[in-house]
Amino acid sequence: MRIGRDVGVKWAGEQSAQSLLAALMLRNFANPILWQADPDCVLLRSRFHHLTDDEIRSLALYAGMSGGVLMTSDALHELPPERVELLRLLQVMDAGECRYPLLGQTDPPDPVVAQVREAVPHAGEMLIAVHLFNTGDEAVSRRYSLGDLGIAGPVAWWGAASGAAEAAATAISVSLRPHESKLLWLKIG
Repeated sequence: MRIGRDVGVKWAGEQSAQSLLAALMLRNFANPILWQADPDCVLLRSRFHHLTDDEIRSLALYAGMSGGVLMTSDALHELPPERVELLRLLQVMDAGECRYPLLGQTDPPDPVVAQVREAVPHAGEMLIAVHLFNTGDEAVSRRYSLGDLGIAGPVAWWGAASGAAEAAATAISVSLRPHESKLLWLKIG
């Protein structure tokens, strides 16, 4: 089910990335119950758009975390290696429920959108994926308890470099540039 307008090739305005932000978040409640959400093509190419590297990565992760349809219209052989790796990462996030635990919690809405997916395969483990995305135009710093994110803790950070769980934590702190996001891997324990 197409859940919004064309994403477009710029951050703001008519047919832009901003149309994806609200449409996917507000219509996600029915994915995968009534339909498989189609957020439009993920842009991964390096040209023919007006998006920064942070925006490309953040939007791709945002769409991928939704668990809906994931596709790109870009020529795969023209993608830089880091974008091919991003596409591979997104392909493991193709099923399951994505929660938006902070949705509707503040007035006015916080520019940081949190997405949480449980039981996502990563590095041979089934982990919790937490995507924190600053959709605003100013840098921000945030601290969330695991309870704020709907996660029963404590959790251990999954260290990609070491390939093992690191120290246990009961909260997540993050600093994000405008339109930047961070994908965190957590393991209960």
